[in-house]
Amino acid sequence: MAHEFLEAAVAERGRLPEGGEALHDFRVAIRRLRSWLRAFRPSLDDTVSGRTRRALAALADASNQARDAEVGLEWLAAQRHAHPHARREARALQARLRRELRAAMRRLHRHLADEFETTVLRLDGEVAETVSATTREAKGSSAARVLAALIRRHARALAAALGRVHGPGDEAAAHRARIAGKRLRYLIEPLDADPEARRVVQRLKRLQDALGEFHDACVLGARLPASGSALEDRVRTRIALAFTRVRRGWLGRKPAEVRSAADRVAHRLADAEADRLDGEARSRALSSGRSAAS
Repeated sequence: MAHEFLEAAVAERGRLPEGGEALHDFRVAIRRLRSWLRAFRPSLDDTVSGRTRRALAALADASNQARDAEVGLEWLAAQRHAHPHARREARALQARLRRELRAAMRRLHRHLADEFETTVLRLDGEVAETVSATTREAKGSSAARVLAALIRRHARALAAALGRVHGPGDEAAAHRARIAGKRLRYLIEPLDADPEARRVVQRLKRLQDALGEFHDACVLGARLPASGSALEDRVRTRIALAFTRVRRGWLGRKPAEVRSAADRVAHRLADAEADRLDGEARSRALSSGRSAAS
């Protein structure tokens, strides 16, 4: 799985010059890879170095400003029917964000040119060493049981994070909940043969969308002076509406429901693995009995 995430990151790195959604897709690929490494850290600490983890974190951080500018520009471009005063203010902010985006993309490309290939090659070797060690030293262990435990733990973390979100002022807590939801989703997504897992993933995507809209609105709002301008009023309204969506869909009893749904996925995964191991044990016993009889 780590090699698949690594290959996806390399592929998305190659698409960055295309523009469009390329930056978003690259960031998603890096997040998936980092989430997998973080989730399985106890099994990887002997091989995946702290240097590699820090390099991946730096790659993700290097893209933050560019993505924030992209998202802000997308929203501002949609304000065509706003009051003329708001449109004028939007155009001025768009010009500033375009300059910031160009500068941020230049910095990102320089960082990638300096660090990306080296980091990928180092991680590829470290992951290969991990796979070899796992095969050699823990051949009989169950990755499914480990994954089930991780899903339960991440589901608890998400529920706890959502429980700390109470109002529009809790943007930092909401952002942490969004990250927790992504980490849980990335663990469950490979289980798409299970209908329950697919339902949970879709639910987590909706959570990510709601929290993402709230986060993006807050980031843009922080760029505006508290001057009571027409554009500021529209952004404040956007923040309030985005939080209302979060509150109605994901707070109150909802965190416990999301956790229960994820726990069911983990339970089904663990049960399926237990059945598989029982079947293998019966097959071995039957084979041994036949050998003894002959």
